[in-house]
Amino acid sequence: MDIVIKGLCKAYQRPVLTNLNLTLPAHQVTALMAPSGAGKTTLLRLILGLEKPDAGEITGLEGQRLAAAFQEDRLLEHLSAVDNIRLVIPALTEKDILPHLKAFQIENAARQPVRELSGGMRRRVALLRALLAEADVLLLDEPFNALDEATRAQVIRAAAALLRNRTTLLVTHDEGEAALMGARVIHLAAADSASPQPG
Repeated sequence: MDIVIKGLCKAYQRPVLTNLNLTLPAHQVTALMAPSGAGKTTLLRLILGLEKPDAGEITGLEGQRLAAAFQEDRLLEHLSAVDNIRLVIPALTEKDILPHLKAFQIENAARQPVRELSGGMRRRVALLRALLAEADVLLLDEPFNALDEATRAQVIRAAAALLRNRTTLLVTHDEGEAALMGARVIHLAAADSASPQPG
């Protein structure tokens, strides 16, 4: 089922989203690119129901399970990479998780407390936790930002393989990331523009 956004408006001290119209096709990756302050993270929060729109509607979420990876990692510092993932997805065993950690090049950190990990390693744990969730819709907010060039392409390919044709909204500033994810690209204008422009 497509997710359809119609006439979506949200303001705080100033307008952030104004009359946004957007369709996220089912079982595809849509990459949303926009300048800072254009409301990308606000849109994710509205889709997740963490914020309420001032006007407009989002349809197509009925009965769908959602998972997200935000720009903040939101990990429990004293738990290992494996335990942070199992806390959210208890059905997975360590044996289930280890091949994914290897694909994300962090298998050596499986049992380390995440407080001891680098920023890029922490980012991969948080992203993997979202990707392994039994979700129909994935919302990924600049998920590859903390990764160095040596690991970025491999992690992006491993992430794309885990999407399993799920409806995905990827927020990114990088056309290369969108291409590796096989994404349809949409450029979101600032709040004074009514609708996004397809890329």
